[in-house]
Amino acid sequence: MTVQEVGTFTTNTVKDSKVSVKFPCAGLWAQGQLRAIKLLTVKKRGSLRADYDGLVDDFSTRAARIAAAYARSYLELQPGCDPEVSDAKS
Repeated sequence: MTVQEVGTFTTNTVKDSKVSVKFPCAGLWAQGQLRAIKLLTVKKRGSLRADYDGLVDDFSTRAARIAAAYARSYLELQPGCDPEVSDAKS
């Protein structure tokens, strides 16, 4: 599985310098929760025409999105898998 940058921050004047930061379990859990929320929500229009994020109504669609996320996670861990190649196809 590849490691994705969480963010980019300017902390000094040295160009392209990098610092590794270790996240505590709570931080990693929060990242997972945020990903799940994004995966299972869509923009909806409320009664006052205000847009909001709401849970996907259709159970089958939610289940398919969850299954796809698990499959992708599992397949990226397999030997010979290249996530960049799979990203280009989707």
